[in-house]
Amino acid sequence: MDGEYAGEKAAWFGHFSDKTGHQTFRSLELLGFTGDDVSDLTSAIGGQTTCTIEMDAGMPGSGKEPRPRVRYVGPREIKKLDENEAKALASSVKHFKASGGRPATGGALF
Repeated sequence: MDGEYAGEKAAWFGHFSDKTGHQTFRSLELLGFTGDDVSDLTSAIGGQTTCTIEMDAGMPGSGKEPRPRVRYVGPREIKKLDENEAKALASSVKHFKASGGRPATGGALF
């Protein structure tokens, strides 16, 4: 982090719901996680990547001071895809929609 919080660490909490599972798994991969057994996340411990940080004021009336919170794990850059990448992404999105929102086996959606 930069500024007032430079050098501090911020916790990230991922969730494996139907809506967030593929993004959570992608975030773990960006942090260095390998494999598919999420009961052992040691490969992601200490991993570093670009994150979007926001200030979390906590629940109103809680008396807690605002603290930095990880909002999004990974770069938020837009990359122009080459023709093969665009075709692969289009195929993956079609599969994702056809399967009711589940990523294709063996790879991430994005």
